[in-house]
Amino acid sequence: MLQPGLIMDRRLLFIVRKPDHTLEREEILAFLAAQVAKWWVPDEVIFLDSLPVGGTGKVQKAALRERYGSVFI
Repeated sequence: MLQPGLIMDRRLLFIVRKPDHTLEREEILAFLAAQVAKWWVPDEVIFLDSLPVGGTGKVQKAALRERYGSVFI
């Protein structure tokens, strides 16, 4: 998940779903709305097959920003 406010004050949540699970955006947002403060609830939920990782196994946030920058236009 990107840190809040990182890109134009939009909060994104990237989720890698397991093949046999059917989580939906609305379920996730409703769960988070009941569990965390409203400013932590993401503006967008993006489902991915996998997260981009570098050679050390860390998530490449720059690659996510580059690929999903159009979410903010």
